[in-house]
Amino acid sequence: MTSTTGGARDVAQAYFDSGNYMRAEEVLRSALAQDPDNPELLAGYAQARLGLNDYQGAAWAAHSAITKAPTNEHAKRIYAFALSGQGRNADALQVAWKSVTEHPDVYIAHYAYANLLLSAGQAQQALTAINEALRLNPTAPDSWVLRGDIYRALNWMAPAEADYREALRLQPDNAAAVNNMAVNQLQRGDTRAAIGGFIGAGRLDPGVGELVRYNIGAALTRWLRLANTCVIFLFAAAVVVMALHDEGRPTVIPRIIAGLITVGFVAVLVWILRRVPAPALRAVVGQRKMLAVRMLFLVFAVIAGLGISLLGPNVVTSTLAGLLLPGVILMTLIRWFTRH
Repeated sequence: MTSTTGGARDVAQAYFDSGNYMRAEEVLRSALAQDPDNPELLAGYAQARLGLNDYQGAAWAAHSAITKAPTNEHAKRIYAFALSGQGRNADALQVAWKSVTEHPDVYIAHYAYANLLLSAGQAQQALTAINEALRLNPTAPDSWVLRGDIYRALNWMAPAEADYREALRLQPDNAAAVNNMAVNQLQRGDTRAAIGGFIGAGRLDPGVGELVRYNIGAALTRWLRLANTCVIFLFAAAVVVMALHDEGRPTVIPRIIAGLITVGFVAVLVWILRRVPAPALRAVVGQRKMLAVRMLFLVFAVIAGLGISLLGPNVVTSTLAGLLLPGVILMTLIRWFTRH
């Protein structure tokens, strides 16, 4: 390798580390113009194209590198991921397996094989591969994260969380570990902690923003579904208020109950607005229109609840309260038929 080639690879690696695949691609393309048969440059260029989701270009460059240097582990690893990106999972696994057999002492080869096995739905085999990667290098945070993902795929939540925590011990700013631990919390029903984890992951690594927004949307949807369903209790309290009023009996107690339920809905909305940054919330709502509908229905329930609890039954408050039940039914039907 010439000093020029080495310099280009070093510069490209710095861009890789910062997630700037476009600049890495430009640097390596320029270097390849001077040395088009260099396998290291070709492998790096393949990595850049892979980072830009150009799977066909990545596969071509990686295959070219392998042709020039048949034992290049880096090129084979990138080639396997590029094939997987094209949907050629069997070919990808074959290339990754060959790399593992040729480089049994390279932990990242086992890591890549485990990653592809998990993507192919072979979690048990992936566990064997990642255990070997961790045996070879127990200080690699990404390997602990991947094993946590594999445990989660096997529904072994406690070991998964333990591995995410180990990854964070080794690398406290590992966004993937923070995000995936939050996914665990969401699956356990701890929605508040999960949302906090997703937001933390987004702050640690803006590059995972799209994934974080998706996960925040999933967490908010779960929480708002529950809140929308609980509107039925407000409707029931309103019905009692109206019935007692028609009978000329005191309505204080059911109005207080309606007020307390309404305060709970207000607390949910306030927590969402305070906990989720406004730009992230706008992006999430933009991706999930039904989330906006659920929030608006909850706002409507708050208005109806305040009316019935503070003003008592009249034409307006009774009409608003009467619309709560159809709203709950509509939200439930939407959930059943659209899963949103």
